Amino acid sequence: SPERTLALLKPDCVASGAAGEVEALIAEHGFEVVRRRRWRMGEGEAAAFLQASCSSRFFSEMVSFYASGEVVALLLQRAGAIGAWRELLGPGDPAAARGYTDRHGRVRRPKAPRSVRARWGRDKQANAAHGSDSEEAAGREIRFVF
Repeated sequence: SPERTLALLKPDCVASGAAGEVEALIAEHGFEVVRRRRWRMGEGEAAAFLQASCSSRFFSEMVSFYASGEVVALLLQRAGAIGAWRELLGPGDPAAARGYTDRHGRVRRPKAPRSVRARWGRDKQANAAHGSDSEEAAGREIRFVF
């Protein structure tokens, strides 16, 4: 039976004009977009959204970032949606997803070179998109947004 998850395209992704390409990739991977919402989160809304998932050290930075521009939320559905979307997203650090040379000159192999974050992410914060990390988180985030 199909599972549902939330994909949130972050302000860096939306501002760069990449949202359409990301949505096309999502469709290519067999997801149905059940609902879509594009809006600008206020700081209070961003804080409430991030409360359960963001470590306190970066919380205020992340709140400001999420509130810095428009986001696009997609309610995705398919078999194994939560895991499939997180796999398509790739690692939280786009550099790790793409591969890089570390400060000692060692080449780090790409972990997910064709992932959303490898292709459109800038850094650990502006990493293009968010994905619910569990059924509980998916339910909570979907209710919050829609």
